[in-house]
Amino acid sequence: MKMIKLAASFIVVYFLVACQDSDDNQAAMTELGEGSELDQLVTDKGFTGSILIKKNGEYLLRKSYGFSDYDAQRQNTLQTRYRIGSLTKAFTGMSMLLLKKSGHISSFEDPLINYLPNFPHQDITLSHLLTMRSGITDYKDHIDWESTYTPLALYELISSLVIKFPADSEFDYNNSNYTLLGYLIEQLSGQSYIEYVQEHILKPLNLPNTEYGATDIQGEVYAKGYVGDYQMPQNWDMSFSYASGGLSSNIPDMERWAQSLQENRLASVEETQEMFNATDDYGYGWITIKIAGIEAVLHDGGLPGFVAIMGMIPKDDSLIIILCNNSDFDINGLNELIILTQFLSD
Repeated sequence: MKMIKLAASFIVVYFLVACQDSDDNQAAMTELGEGSELDQLVTDKGFTGSILIKKNGEYLLRKSYGFSDYDAQRQNTLQTRYRIGSLTKAFTGMSMLLLKKSGHISSFEDPLINYLPNFPHQDITLSHLLTMRSGITDYKDHIDWESTYTPLALYELISSLVIKFPADSEFDYNNSNYTLLGYLIEQLSGQSYIEYVQEHILKPLNLPNTEYGATDIQGEVYAKGYVGDYQMPQNWDMSFSYASGGLSSNIPDMERWAQSLQENRLASVEETQEMFNATDDYGYGWITIKIAGIEAVLHDGGLPGFVAIMGMIPKDDSLIIILCNNSDFDINGLNELIILTQFLSD
């Protein structure tokens, strides 16, 4: 009898949790702010995509604009998934923190050759890669655009490139750094990059709409990328992007991702601060700036047909997420205008 009651209790709890998750998911899909001055500002800029703006915990705008598929005349919605480009780097940075927590990495000051013995440059540490101070040449200037690359092939390509400057002597943002980290994550974990991210980040945080983006965009939940007036961009094989820019996601998942960082769900307060503020130039997939004297963290991303930006002020639960399926759109200009009119006008 006790076992029956216990089982019944679990069923009730599961049902309540499932209903709560369903309610939360439904609420996250509800558009807010239509007809507001901010809505008009975004519309006047010709934006196409999905956007979320939250200030001091209050939603100012959560809405989608334009077409996910122009030929089919299918509208973007809050459920639409977009390639997020270099916003992927924050997931790679978090993966590195988690591997350090689990003991797979002793210290970020360790040379990469401690973990990849055949890497040709002895002075480059994990910290140099995380903070873009390695001196490595960007592999995207050397890829064969007609090929598809495995992580090993990308690693070998990067290993063959010349070093531009001694490690830690300069800051130079490029994608080779986080591509090497992606390969390292695979070697240390025994999983593919996306398998590790799914198991240790996406599933624990309930981010079901975030995944490795497919080269061939198919399906009604995915936005197609455009340039200009709904023209198709150059073809982009997603194997090029890997751990530096290979993920796709949508507004609800990116908001949950931001909340998890603000609430330190995967990493401690100290580890999260390290991730945001590792150096003056760059954290682990984040850039720190000041908005009205308050610390904010952000990153942008872009691939042919897509641009994205995510910025947050963790201290007061303020958040900007812009996912756009037209890579000609001035997303940084819109972000700056939103900050100017909504966060600096008081």
